[in-house]
Amino acid sequence: MRKTVAAFAILVGTCTTRSANAELPLALDWNAPKECPQSSYVVRRVEQILRGMTSEGVGVVATAKIVRPHVGRRYELSLTVRSGDFEETKMVSASSCAGLAEAAAVVIALAIRSTEGSSESEVPPSAESAPTLSPPAGPTTSEPPPPSVPSPVAPAPSLGTSKGEATPEARLGPSLATFAFDLGGSVVSGVLPHAAPGLDVAVVLRVAGLRAGALGTFSLRQTPTYGETARASFDMIDAGAFAAYLLPVGVFALGPASNLEATFVRVQGYGIRTPEASRSVWPTFVFGARAEARLTRWIGLFARADLVFPLGAPRFTLLTEGDSVALHEPAAFSPRLSLGIEIVVP
Repeated sequence: MRKTVAAFAILVGTCTTRSANAELPLALDWNAPKECPQSSYVVRRVEQILRGMTSEGVGVVATAKIVRPHVGRRYELSLTVRSGDFEETKMVSASSCAGLAEAAAVVIALAIRSTEGSSESEVPPSAESAPTLSPPAGPTTSEPPPPSVPSPVAPAPSLGTSKGEATPEARLGPSLATFAFDLGGSVVSGVLPHAAPGLDVAVVLRVAGLRAGALGTFSLRQTPTYGETARASFDMIDAGAFAAYLLPVGVFALGPASNLEATFVRVQGYGIRTPEASRSVWPTFVFGARAEARLTRWIGLFARADLVFPLGAPRFTLLTEGDSVALHEPAAFSPRLSLGIEIVVP
């Protein structure tokens, strides 16, 4: 009896070691953008889902590709799973890469689990050729059969990872926010005596289709002439905040935008009765549209078409030496066009 128990213990130990050392029967070809979870994460999730179960099934070959057709659109997953003569392709879309990676891991784990039935039905040759141990001669006492061990139950797939392990969305931030710098040129007509070209700079926070940030416009100096000798120089700076929401339209992203700015104008008179400089500041509301087009992953173009509404802008008056009066008053609303390049911070 002691020899029988020892042989049974050796056989159980050998089977346990073989199951523990079995490698995951999976060949994964994973193609995804840089911001998405990579193949190592998917393989780890498959191992976590299959934890506690045998994984000595027929080999599974999985090919996955994640793409994002246009800016602001959902991610799309194409997953093909092959096992023996069985092949299946699934198409899934989601707003985040992490959700698609989790879905791929669940599908692959189920495919591996489904192949175990066929492999378990085959009797290993070693078991057929193993010698039968006969019980020793003499009277024996009936022994109760060994207690049956319940088969392990597969853990339910969850969207989270194991305790203490951060999900890809937690590492990237739930909103996948990025920053960008805008640099371009603009021209506005109606605020100053002549159309005013200028330089635009902005810092932009990008969250999906939302754009928000701070901007500044530095207009070139104007020096109009009033009468024969009187002249004045105008310097204008606009600074403020803006927000926009863009929707994908083909290869572009387009949507409404608005600004709240402070307009600073400095006027210097020449050849007038009392040549001195004056400064004025007033609030300006801007409403229009913003468009974007991506050239590369980190570089794109932007354009703005707006109407500028100055609130409480003063009237500029110049008294010349001949007692003549020349006036300039900003228009009630003025068109403004902007065009430039956008650089996204990696």
